[in-house]
Amino acid sequence: MRQGPLPRYRRAPDQFYRRGDFSDARAERLGADAALLVAPYYNKPSQEGLYRHYRAIAGAVGIPIILYSIPGRCGIEIAVETVARLATDCTNIVGIKASRRFR
Repeated sequence: MRQGPLPRYRRAPDQFYRRGDFSDARAERLGADAALLVAPYYNKPSQEGLYRHYRAIAGAVGIPIILYSIPGRCGIEIAVETVARLATDCTNIVGIKASRRFR
């Protein structure tokens, strides 16, 4: 049984951002313990674009980040190679939630 308060995380579906203006940074200031980041679904970036997107956010916040790959809703999947690069380059990217329909 967990002791103490439950961690708070924020789901962050932001599509566009200005350098240094991340909703995750605001969430961190408000006391979020982690951020759950969905893949950008409006502009459907390449894997390199996903890498740069997540790396920029990871560099702007200090809280742990969990990637959220939901290709059925976003139209893009975060590739294993992209996740591996991010895990190597960004120490605060700590996990991934993968939602996928298997048949």
